[in-house]
Amino acid sequence: MPRPKKYPEHKIEAYQLYQEKRNTGEDGSAVAIHVELQEAHPEGTVSYRVIAAWVREFKGMQEWQTLLDSPFHWPESMGTLGLPWEASAYIMDILFRLEQRRKGERSEDNRSKEFNTGARGLTTPRLTGREALWCWRVHLAAPEFGTSVGVKDDVYSLAKEFATREICSLVLHGPFDTVDLEARLVHKSWVDFHHPQIHEHLIMDPVKR
Repeated sequence: MPRPKKYPEHKIEAYQLYQEKRNTGEDGSAVAIHVELQEAHPEGTVSYRVIAAWVREFKGMQEWQTLLDSPFHWPESMGTLGLPWEASAYIMDILFRLEQRRKGERSEDNRSKEFNTGARGLTTPRLTGREALWCWRVHLAAPEFGTSVGVKDDVYSLAKEFATREICSLVLHGPFDTVDLEARLVHKSWVDFHHPQIHEHLIMDPVKR
């Protein structure tokens, strides 16, 4: 008898659905999540028994983890997440850009996959605490990224990749592998070091490096 498939990517979706429903006050039971996964994956998913075990695991997580995957709210999230007040303007600007982009998607009645998550493709909260933390960390690691080079949407995209990897590590109990993402920050592939203005910016203003 073949062993049942584990569908690790479905466990990630189940976790995202669970957190979303928890944050919006919807039914986050194993039954509700099982129904949505079945609808989203008619080709097959795990059994209700497996999802029930997942939900019990999610409920047993430390409150800190569920806080990270709750919507970011200024100003209370600054203190609870340990973000410095100096990060407020930066994160609020990212929130503004995401909301402007979302308004454009709504006006075209075309939701971008970049801002979708979970089995139903639901629009994510404006910004989760985990994503906000990674936006600030990416900014500190490469201040020129999203300012003199690129836009803050690029920072959010990279921060979201870090956040997703962290969630996968948490939910699947695996390593937090970000070597390729770190390499992008180290090698700064977005910087043209031969461009005179960029070169002068990096030499004359080392604090922003």
